[in-house]
Amino acid sequence: MQNYQDIGFSINITKDFQAVSNNTFLLSTENAYAPNVSIKVENIANNVTLENFVNNQLSTLAGNVNNFKEVKRIQGKQNGRDAEIVAMEWGENETRNYQQLVYIVDAYGSNKKIFVISCNDLRNNISTSLPLMNQLVRSFRVSSTLLEAA
Repeated sequence: MQNYQDIGFSINITKDFQAVSNNTFLLSTENAYAPNVSIKVENIANNVTLENFVNNQLSTLAGNVNNFKEVKRIQGKQNGRDAEIVAMEWGENETRNYQQLVYIVDAYGSNKKIFVISCNDLRNNISTSLPLMNQLVRSFRVSSTLLEAA
């Protein structure tokens, strides 16, 4: 297992994944579609709640894809930070996509950020790839001291 670090976070990458670009990791696959995990950091205003942020993102996504369906939504904590997981599907037939978004809030000093971890695969393949992607997500750690300097 390899520890991957960027400004503000670290994550453990298993041998199943390959880092392909800045904060994007591909899962080895035997089909034409490569399951992937990407991480981005969003700076937000202090008065924006996690719920508002998530709802705005989902509304935008639903307006840009066919047959959008929210499968589940869970609110909770990740290492003491407010977090939310949303699973959704969209698309048609064998190209129907499954996406799981994990949102983690980090409010440190004057900075408020939301980490968005996106796990994607075709719906028909998710039973194999999601456990591996969830293992990667569970290893995610925020480094607030780095955020204040950023």
